[in-house]
Amino acid sequence: MSGSAIGVPWPGNTNGEICSPSGQRAYSAARAAALAGKTPRWATDLARRHDVDAETGRTPGQRGPNSWFILADSFESYGRTEGWWPPDPQRTSHSDVLYAMQGADLDAALNKIRALERSIEELNAERGDLLDAIDALTRSARRRQHSNGN
Repeated sequence: MSGSAIGVPWPGNTNGEICSPSGQRAYSAARAAALAGKTPRWATDLARRHDVDAETGRTPGQRGPNSWFILADSFESYGRTEGWWPPDPQRTSHSDVLYAMQGADLDAALNKIRALERSIEELNAERGDLLDAIDALTRSARRRQHSNGN
């Protein structure tokens, strides 16, 4: 399916397959997680560890970090080895997919909050150091003023 837009539904998809950045049949991390009955984090960790073949990229109009595209053949083979493929239709309802996507959004938001909290802590430490330096310089200037007789 070369030349297709990234993230568009794969023709004849039966389990929510989409087109990867390289034009291969793939699953989004959220969809892979729903199919396996796992969390989106599990799916992205699976891709990061190279337990399955995966690509990263952005769908048209996407902002923020790249998304994971887990290549379908590799993912399905992994699932057969682990004993959960083919998926149970009861487990892969539309609401499960939405729940998995919300989980991915929540993970991303929590990571951003943690990074901002670390930045705030660093800035507060720097602020404290600067206030200490100002205090020391002020005391030094006062001592000089008193030693000069003013």
